[in-house]
Amino acid sequence: MNLNEHIKLNLPRPTVDPQTGKDLNGEEAMKKIYIGIDPGQQGACAILTYPEQGLIFDFEDISVLNHFHTIRYNEYPVLAAIEKITVNKATPSKIRGAMTKVMANMERWVGRLEALQIPFIFVTPQKWQKVVFDSMTQRDRKAMSLDLARRLYPWADLRFKKHNHRADALLIARYLQIIEKGE
Repeated sequence: MNLNEHIKLNLPRPTVDPQTGKDLNGEEAMKKIYIGIDPGQQGACAILTYPEQGLIFDFEDISVLNHFHTIRYNEYPVLAAIEKITVNKATPSKIRGAMTKVMANMERWVGRLEALQIPFIFVTPQKWQKVVFDSMTQRDRKAMSLDLARRLYPWADLRFKKHNHRADALLIARYLQIIEKGE
């Protein structure tokens, strides 16, 4: 993605020299775009472009489709992960009703990615949390997500507790970075 495309996407100005592909420390910059999707009731999508830069969208924000389209035709590879939600007979009936919206959200995200031929994987909450939280002391999962995402991505709007869906989307994208780099 060249600097003009970066600006067209309305992303923060990169800390990477577009000519050399090196960051301000002279190290190789990220050459891949990672998309993390939390299809929850509120839901969010995070797009990480450079190591500490990206975008975040709530589920209702349809401008994400414009960004997906632009991302699909950029020069860097793209990979997305959608949090996998499952409902089975063991799921309490009270929760099953609420899960209907979550399942519909998940199918919408799948449709968006498939329409633009953006490759994606499904990842269970347990799997991405185990990798991302690594050796952190277990406590309230939502609070852990917010705390970690705020530290890793200070540019993201995560001011309120209700932004935990945004934090999850960012950390799902982070999960992709970690497994790709083999950290």
